Amino acid sequence: MLWRICVGCSSQRGLSTILPSSLLCISCIDELDELRCQARVLPFGGPPLIDITGLYCYQGLVRRLILRAKIGGDLPALKLLLALVAMHPAHGALLAWADGLMPCASSLWGRVRGRIDIASQICTQQRHSSRPVTLAPLHLHWRWRKHALLQRRQRTHSDQEMPLWFKNVSHKLCAKALAQAATTKLLLIDDVVTSGDTMHRTARAIRAAPLPMIRGLVLAVS
Repeated sequence: MLWRICVGCSSQRGLSTILPSSLLCISCIDELDELRCQARVLPFGGPPLIDITGLYCYQGLVRRLILRAKIGGDLPALKLLLALVAMHPAHGALLAWADGLMPCASSLWGRVRGRIDIASQICTQQRHSSRPVTLAPLHLHWRWRKHALLQRRQRTHSDQEMPLWFKNVSHKLCAKALAQAATTKLLLIDDVVTSGDTMHRTARAIRAAPLPMIRGLVLAVS
């Protein structure tokens, strides 16, 4: 009975089972319903390269769960987030469309600090399906800071600092991996989108391997 508490607010009243290991109270369920959305995300300062669909608003309980899972390593919060993604109708529709998955690369600073990569966890959850998971181009994994925290001039400068030969090798390796997986409809996945810059930057890098169709899915829209 000690463990029968709400994952969202630690309440012990009005609990409902989302998963065998995840309980939510009625108040948290109502809040999640209010935060659920199916928003199209547009990039900052330019036309969209791909369609990006957001599942929830990055507010309230959703924001707290993401921070608990990503920064604090809270496994119950992570399990609940994965369940919320799996239960969202838009996730099922996009998953049915795609024949390959790719998590957006997290920042090097986040990985050094031991933060959980929620996007990779979402992709790992789908490994039972027939959709292969391909890593994002290698040079994107060496971003020191999250692009949403940088000004536009800083983003351009950080890209110019990356050696051209490293970018070319990264593009070729990604193209080879996608060809081996026979991916023609790729679904990019990320946890939180602010400016849309990271996902559209990933899409531009993948364009080096001719790939017909790319779409994006994010857990929360800031």
